[in-house]
Amino acid sequence: MQRIIKSIEFDLTSSCNSVCSSCARFKEHNGKLYRNPLLKFDQHLSVEKVKEIVKSPSVSQDVVLGFIGLMGDAVAHPHFLEIVDICAEKIAQRGSINIHTNGGLRNVDYWDILGKKLKGLTHSVIFSIDGLKDTNHIYRRKVSWMKVMENATSFINAGGHATWKFIKFPWNYHQIRRARKLAKRMKFSHFTEREDRNPAHERLHLKKIVDNGIIKSAAPAQSSASLFRNDRKIRLKKDLECNPTHLNINYAGQINPCCFYNSVKTDDALSEHYNKFVDTKNTQWNNINFNNFDDILANTWWEDLYKSRRTRPLPLCIYACGIDKKKKQINHGTN
Repeated sequence: MQRIIKSIEFDLTSSCNSVCSSCARFKEHNGKLYRNPLLKFDQHLSVEKVKEIVKSPSVSQDVVLGFIGLMGDAVAHPHFLEIVDICAEKIAQRGSINIHTNGGLRNVDYWDILGKKLKGLTHSVIFSIDGLKDTNHIYRRKVSWMKVMENATSFINAGGHATWKFIKFPWNYHQIRRARKLAKRMKFSHFTEREDRNPAHERLHLKKIVDNGIIKSAAPAQSSASLFRNDRKIRLKKDLECNPTHLNINYAGQINPCCFYNSVKTDDALSEHYNKFVDTKNTQWNNINFNNFDDILANTWWEDLYKSRRTRPLPLCIYACGIDKKKKQINHGTN
């Protein structure tokens, strides 16, 4: 029976204009922030491979296509507008497109074009804007707030549907109401807010480190992990199932069951688990740059993964989708 994919997350590129303190692109070491040596910077999934994936009969016509910013900003991809055209043709009747961005890349003409391409389709561009002019840059380093406002305005005026996503930090809590009013005035379709995933004391510590600047060389060996905490006793949550109709595809062409499997490739503490359970025999078996998309989907590894959920769950799955000893859902995502 053919496996039908109903949602795909693309992490198209490892390029980004921003320096965010908890991003997997960077590593802390002795109070300083370095480039993550496990990440290949400025790599992009090719247009041809995106087309092969999206056009596959294994991908549903009502597929939800997401462009996330785990290792980079989708808009930083040099051919992103061409990729949007390919995806728009696929989902023209029934599917949808969601794009996550810090909004600080390109110019108003680019965003006008993007808005016109998406107009009439089911879509949303999620702008991550964490405050106003005097606070957004505290987390979204090197992102110009004024440029974000200009780009968002251009996109909305061209017919695009935009969401303002606001992460609450100690330094921007007081601006939520003002930001919400501004979003309404600018005609954002939605305004969402959520808590920072890092404890306040850790966030302020990371902020202080970023204030000292980024060291462009790779981090020394045994630098501390930037994404995941290993201090919790975790067990599997019995009623949480792995979704066989969902995929995550990264800038290097690797196809994974979820974004967590993508994340651990750049984490010292967990990458060895990925190598053990995914790269068992052939390190490129799940890479579309070396294999046909449908052949990757047909690999027996996927069946073993979904069966393991009911019999002997993989440590990565327990860590990503488990609960701690206080019976609270674990959330290891990035901001």
